[in-house]
Amino acid sequence: MESFLIKIPGETTDSKDGELTLNVALFDEVKNVAEIEAKINADTDSEVFAVDACWVPHVKILKIAALKTLGDKQRDCIKAGSLPRQFVYNLSPHRSISKTFEMMKSAPNTKRIIVGSFREGQTVADFQALMHTGKIKPLSMLESLCDKEFLCNKFEITDIELASNELWRSVARRISGREC
Repeated sequence: MESFLIKIPGETTDSKDGELTLNVALFDEVKNVAEIEAKINADTDSEVFAVDACWVPHVKILKIAALKTLGDKQRDCIKAGSLPRQFVYNLSPHRSISKTFEMMKSAPNTKRIIVGSFREGQTVADFQALMHTGKIKPLSMLESLCDKEFLCNKFEITDIELASNELWRSVARRISGREC
């Protein structure tokens, strides 16, 4: 599992309002991804999020979505009901929360899932308790696991744009440009 401390620039280090810790783990060979994802994302009070790994072409996308989520929290603009749900919403190309959660549902044959939380002290064991199968993998594998054609279709990325940009940069541009 990897953790990232996300801070809004300009905030004082004395204030915890200006920072969040994101704990994330990538699991592969999970047999019940759709079930786990549905259970976690349906609970608006959940402190955990789950998202199909196909939506995240690079670890930097996770950091950008976390930074957006922190900004949304500071502006009192959590539209999705909780920090974890807002984080999943911030990974999406849609402005509609209901469309986001409908579109981002995992396919029945999905075997890779990213599970995470903003709760400090979250451990891999906590996430593994949600799974009955699966192996933890390093987040650096995300690039090799992503489906380029799928992401280009969902985020409306053109071949011309890809010729001059890495895929993750095009995805980042789309998710970071949307306001709460």
